[in-house]
Formats: sequence, structure tokens, C-alpha cells
Amino acid sequence: VEILFPWLEKIDDGTSSGAQADVGKARHAGRIAETAFTKFCTLVENFIRHPTESSCREVTSALHSFVPKVSTYFADKESLLPSHIAKYYTERDKRDQDVVVCEYFFNPPRERSSLVLLLNWMDKDRRSSFIAAHLKPGPRAQLSKVQRKVLHTHDRILSDFRRKARAGGSRTSGLHSAVAINQSKDESIEEVPRSKRSFRWGLSA
Repeated sequence: VEILFPWLEKIDDGTSSGAQADVGKARHAGRIAETAFTKFCTLVENFIRHPTESSCREVTSALHSFVPKVSTYFADKESLLPSHIAKYYTERDKRDQDVVVCEYFFNPPRERSSLVLLLNWMDKDRRSSFIAAHLKPGPRAQLSKVQRKVLHTHDRILSDFRRKARAGGSRTSGLHSAVAINQSKDESIEEVPRSKRSFRWGLSA
């Protein structure tokens, strides 16, 4: 939203089927999805504080409401925007946008852990090459420290989840497992404010 959409709006050709009109449609779908996601996050936090059957049902209902809306948003982006990108996007634009995205996620008030997780799909060599090409030496060294901490914690949370799921069996309900997993998170990783959570990462792509 804050990076690709403004670029598309600047290259609008002024026609009713131009980039600006299509970006407007995608923005509208994104706002609807973000509203649903904000409600979902609020209910999840309430469930963590008060893990009752009622609060669990509320979380499930909100998730069922959010998923179709975010699917519509991504489908709209996929159907509306690629033709404009293909028409105007250059390799220079791609590199410039990649640099801007890295800076966007690396600088406050956003969490640097976001950038680590966004790059985690790459293998080690590809990730190192990408970071070297798109971040200056100072931020690169800082990101390396954040990366080690985040990935260690990320892997440990997944391992804890698998271990508790296997050990719980019929003795541990899904509610209590979720609370236990939440309590096991590494306290050294700062909690991301609700307004800046993962859905906004997707909106910035």
C-alpha cells in the first residue's frame, strides 16, 4: 500500500481503466480486510487473557470472516495490477522498490523481525546476496543479529508447539495448548503493536 500502490498511481495513463482506478479497487478491498483483521487480533488478545469457550468461538467466527476478505484483496491485486506492472515496470524500478521495501521494514517504528521473516523463504546463499545488495553495511550487520535471535525463537516456538501437541493428547484441550504456547514465547522479542502486525506486511508487498 505504501510502496507499490503510490508508484502505480504515478504512472496512471489517465483513462478509466488506468492504474489509478484499479489501485483504488484494490485499496478498497484491502481496507475491508484490514478492518476484519483488526477485529480478529482484538479477539485473539482477549482469548489469551481469558481463554474461555465463548472467547474461542468469537476468535473462530472472526477468522472465518477475515479469510474470505483477505482472499478477495489478494485476488483483486492479482487480477487488477499485473498488467500495469508489466507495461511500465523496469529492472531499475524493481531494484529501487526492493531497496525501499527493505528500508521500510528495517526502520522504526516497524519491527526488524518483520524483514527477517519476509526473507526467510530464501535459502541461505540467496538471502545473503539479497541483503548485501539491498542494505548498507551498518543495517546489514544489525539485521544479522536480529536474524539469529528471531529465527532461533521462531524455530523454538514451532518445536514447542509440536512437542505440546504430541504430549497433550486427550488430556490437553486445544484452548490450553494455545495458552501454553503463547506463554512459552521468548520475552526478548518485543510484541508487535496490533496496528503493525503481519497483515500490514502483506499490504506493503
